[in-house]
Amino acid sequence: MARCETETEYVVPPTPTCVGEFSREWLKYVMDDWFAKNNIKTESVDIVNFSAALNSLQGLLSTTYIVDIYFTVNNTDEQHKSIFLKVPLTGPGATNFKAVNVREHSMLGQVLPTMQHFIEAHCTDILRLPIPEIIYSHYCGDEIHDAFILQNLVEEGFEPFKSGDLAEENLKSCLECLAQLHGTGLAYKFSVGGTKQILEEFPEMQEQAQIKDILDNRDTRKCVRRNYLPFLKYLEISDPGLLNYTTFL
Repeated sequence: MARCETETEYVVPPTPTCVGEFSREWLKYVMDDWFAKNNIKTESVDIVNFSAALNSLQGLLSTTYIVDIYFTVNNTDEQHKSIFLKVPLTGPGATNFKAVNVREHSMLGQVLPTMQHFIEAHCTDILRLPIPEIIYSHYCGDEIHDAFILQNLVEEGFEPFKSGDLAEENLKSCLECLAQLHGTGLAYKFSVGGTKQILEEFPEMQEQAQIKDILDNRDTRKCVRRNYLPFLKYLEISDPGLLNYTTFL
């Protein structure tokens, strides 16, 4: 193990770079918080077996793995946990995407857990954000120790996107999830005092471009005016089922 450059309190083990580098020691380290949340003492855990494989669907900005972990606690019955590991892009091509990874680490490690606690304290109908379980998040940008780990949703019965899934029912479900996430974020922002306070609490979450920023600029305003309606017409022709939405827009 080596010390991550930005870490001062503890040593972070290197993230596996291929299937053959996974180990029981690394898995125990990254699963430590998950064990604690489930009232399991890590020292009582024995990982009896595990299997790691490249995810069948790979993105452009990371390498992803599916890892199945089989373990016992105090020599009791064997349990199983399946995780999804995302290793950020490395090498020269990764330079332009470090800010993306910084924001993702902030979202997984700080923002979303805070939103979840806020929902539990203030809501009576929606008790859980529509996101996978967050198991581990670490990013220091050294391309050695970086890793994001989530619950493996395929193991929970979900299916990857495939051609033909853009049905109205699925689109409405996506919009509902986005509305819950953004609605919770807005409610929390107002509860702490506004944008300034949010950025002080989560400094890595840089404020993104707003509609006002676009419309206040003459050139971008003309671009939107010229292209917005043709784009909506293109959507209507491509998928007539979107007519109700494009008419509203």
